[in-house]
Amino acid sequence: MIKDHHQQSLRSGIANMMLLYEDRYLANYITINVGTRDVKGTLATIESKFQRFFPKDPFNYFFLDEYFNKQYQADIKIGTICMLFSILAIFIAAIDLFGMGSQMALQKLKEIGIRKVLGASDLQTLLLIPRNLLSLVGIAGIIAIPMVYFAAQYWLETYQYRMYITVWMFFIPFVLVLAVALLAISLQSVRALLVNPAQTLRDA
Repeated sequence: MIKDHHQQSLRSGIANMMLLYEDRYLANYITINVGTRDVKGTLATIESKFQRFFPKDPFNYFFLDEYFNKQYQADIKIGTICMLFSILAIFIAAIDLFGMGSQMALQKLKEIGIRKVLGASDLQTLLLIPRNLLSLVGIAGIIAIPMVYFAAQYWLETYQYRMYITVWMFFIPFVLVLAVALLAISLQSVRALLVNPAQTLRDA
């Protein structure tokens, strides 16, 4: 009896397995525990021993860690693609928010000038533009988070052994997106705040 161990991908459960000892050589593969110090030298020694006992057979070998990692190549590629598209989406969204902030700042120049003349603080005036746009980002997050949750849950169900989704996996990215949006919008808000109110009211 030995302890359960994964013989296949984590998509599959641990199945029953029987290990048999045979006096005759019936296996297709020989498993050898190789140290990491001199791998090339060790392989050369194994090859010479193999050719001595099996001179007519070709010496082919592979490493088990690389063999098991190949089972997850598709998942690694999907993760890389998702990361690249996420970065691209955040970049495009930041540019869009920057443009929307510029347009809204131009529309609210007169209102900002009037508020400053009437004694509104810089903080109150500075929050005038981000408050409207951040509400749109919040609504987008409320719509997107359930969709991402169900998609991730569906993907994880293909694994017999998997991690479980927690609220922090959505909270932290959402806060980062809000921070990026706030940075993009605040730049335009500061520019609008620095405009002389006398100039905006005179142009009105």
